[in-house]
Amino acid sequence: MITLHPMTEDQYKDYLEKATEKYAQEKVFAGNWHPDQALIKAKEEYVRLLPHGEKTDKSYLYTIYENDRIIGVVWLAHKYENEGFIYDIHIHEDYQGRGFGKETMMQIEKKARHLGIKKIGLQVFGHNYIARALYEKVGYEVTNMKMVKEI
Repeated sequence: MITLHPMTEDQYKDYLEKATEKYAQEKVFAGNWHPDQALIKAKEEYVRLLPHGEKTDKSYLYTIYENDRIIGVVWLAHKYENEGFIYDIHIHEDYQGRGFGKETMMQIEKKARHLGIKKIGLQVFGHNYIARALYEKVGYEVTNMKMVKEI
C-alpha cells in the first residue's frame, strides 16, 4: 500500500540535490540545455520554484512509502485557486514497473482534492515514454505539444 508523508528536512535536502542533477541531465538529453550550463540552470529553476531553496506554503513535497520502505518522491504545487501542478514524481528504479506510479498518482489526487484543487497539470519530457503512458493511463490529456527537428 502506498502512502505519502511530508518530507523531513533531511529528506528534502537529499531530494533537492538529486532532483536538480536529474533535471539538468533530462534537459541536456532533451536538447534544451548545453551540458556546461545545465546544472547552473537547473539550480536557478529550483530557486525560482522554491524561493531560497525552501519548501513554501504552496509546495507540498512528499516521500512515497510502500509499507515502511521509501520508494520515491512527489512534489505537488498549489498554483492557482483550484489548480495544482506536479513538478516532480519519481519512483526509485528498483520499484518501477510494479504499479507504484499509478498508485502514487491516485494518492496525490486525494491530497490535491483535500487542498481544494480541482485540476492538476504536469509536464513530461517527450523522450519519457514510460511516464507519458502512465499519465495517459490515469486520465491526463495532452494540452500543448512542442516539436523540434535537428537540421
